[in-house]
Amino acid sequence: MRGGRRGLIAAILACAPVAGWGGAAGAGAIRHDTLDSAYTTAANAYTAVGHFSDFTGGTLVRLNTTDTSSLYVLTAAHIGLPGGGFTINGQTIAVVSRTVHPAFNLATIENDIAIVQLATAPTGVTPITIYTGNTEAGQSATIVGYGATGNGITGATNGTHGTKRAGTNVVDRYGFTIPAGNGASSGGIVQTTDNAAANYKLITDFDAPSDPSQYPDGTYPNQFGSATPLTTEYQVADRDSGGALILNIGGIDYLAGVTSQIVNGNGDSTGTGYSDWSIFTRVSSFQTFVAGNVPEPGSVALVGAFACALLGRSRRRPVR
Repeated sequence: MRGGRRGLIAAILACAPVAGWGGAAGAGAIRHDTLDSAYTTAANAYTAVGHFSDFTGGTLVRLNTTDTSSLYVLTAAHIGLPGGGFTINGQTIAVVSRTVHPAFNLATIENDIAIVQLATAPTGVTPITIYTGNTEAGQSATIVGYGATGNGITGATNGTHGTKRAGTNVVDRYGFTIPAGNGASSGGIVQTTDNAAANYKLITDFDAPSDPSQYPDGTYPNQFGSATPLTTEYQVADRDSGGALILNIGGIDYLAGVTSQIVNGNGDSTGTGYSDWSIFTRVSSFQTFVAGNVPEPGSVALVGAFACALLGRSRRRPVR
């Protein structure tokens, strides 16, 4: 994600909290009381998540649990197509084509999803199945990326990207972007508990462990769901864009989200610390788009209401 590439927009909400425009996202901030090795070691299990030359990410995907290889990478549309190919499991593979969702809007980060076709299938990599259900909220998920890092107190530090990490968080909310054409509210993120497909974003918050020795209790208010963090609680940061939000169901990994944005939930100076939000493009809302551009193995590949009170303001930016 490329922090600061958009301006601040006031968030006006209709019957649900709306956040200000979110910046693009990168591997992110970790708990201040947990060793970084817990995150870097966990990342080794996710060989299907790779990166472009600037370390923005993507995931090798399949439509079902039986496909053993794939040429197709699901990523964020807002990152463009960095040169240099796609590196996955130690292999750098040329890119043949990129298909962006037809309703993607760079100004507001609506429909932030794209499919990249590789020249050859990487060896030794099992693709991750796309998630097609609608019960993401309440589930623990793994977030994988290569972005900048830091901890929940300091936030991520610029220039620290490039190391693969995997952390965890609970999917707390669904959401959608206020479309372009709505004045200052365009690009604002509305969060909701409604799991309808139209709510095409998934939202997590970075919960802080209770640690009065480091900060007074209450410094980092809980935003959604339980205030108790997971053992490897995680917040995306700069350059995590395009990375993965993965659900494990019955021992099978499913790609549920593509890292897209971050929101400065408590308005402090970090934007990537405790109380902040990670925003993911919800894959299940785009399964028709994915299925239309990721052929089954052996088939021919495609070429190529504002009456409510203002509930809050925050920085929101795409993750890059």
